[in-house]
Amino acid sequence: ALARAPLGEVLKVWEGLGYYARARHLRAAAAAVVRQHRGRLPRTAEALRRLPGIGRYTAAAIASIAFGSDDAVLDGNVTRVLARLFAVGGQIGKAATQKRLWALAQRLVPLGRAGLFNQAMMDMGATVCTPRKPRCQACPLRRVCRAHQTGKQENYPRKARRRAVPHYDIAAAVVERGGRILIGRRQAEGLLGGLWELPGGKVAAGETPARAARREAAEELGIRVRVLGALATVRHAYSHFRVTLHAFRCRYVSGRPRAIGCEAFRWVRPRDLGEYAFPRANLKLFAAIGLRRG
Repeated sequence: ALARAPLGEVLKVWEGLGYYARARHLRAAAAAVVRQHRGRLPRTAEALRRLPGIGRYTAAAIASIAFGSDDAVLDGNVTRVLARLFAVGGQIGKAATQKRLWALAQRLVPLGRAGLFNQAMMDMGATVCTPRKPRCQACPLRRVCRAHQTGKQENYPRKARRRAVPHYDIAAAVVERGGRILIGRRQAEGLLGGLWELPGGKVAAGETPARAARREAAEELGIRVRVLGALATVRHAYSHFRVTLHAFRCRYVSGRPRAIGCEAFRWVRPRDLGEYAFPRANLKLFAAIGLRRG
């Protein structure tokens, strides 16, 4: 059913959860399983890694927990446990450090019990060997943990210095005509791919948000609009950046809409907006301006 489902339907079910590439990858992986494996999920980590969206960790987790393979996992929690247990001092983002951690994880796996072991390691990192103030006195490994022995458990794992989170001002045009609102669907690939949104984009240097809304409507859909006034401003944080979204009520003036900077467009009644999948920032905006979605 997932393999056959239209992308828009899958994204609608996923709406509001973020990380929309995961929904696209799940659908693509389902299609590959149907096409290449007669509808049955592969049982080995090697075969699982050939499916869209499945990397080394996910493949090992599925293979060990679901199918009993002897593959180790390495997620953030397991990384923290191993880095403290063996006092691994390299930056965890470095390839050499990752290689060492994977080798350590695999070396510790008890044959025939990898699924339980992997889940125990992940739970250890989540509940005992926590990033801050780890509960070392409750840890069954405290007597052999090198970081605990030196009292430097919170120095591990060593992470790269965080970069400043960028911020962008985004303009959005609420273009009205005959009681309908114009929306466009983003290109399938890339950030928020396949989702619907109001016409808009980043405000350029030296540009006002109102001018940006007018420009974006022309660049994305080939139409001229008149900005009638500001509607609302909302803020939203993504995983790697933050945005301030400025919405403007706009009147359609001229030009035949066409999909130039988007994949498709629709004139939609406000009550029908609920049939389409939108990014969370747009959902916040709809709530702020009082647009009810059926």
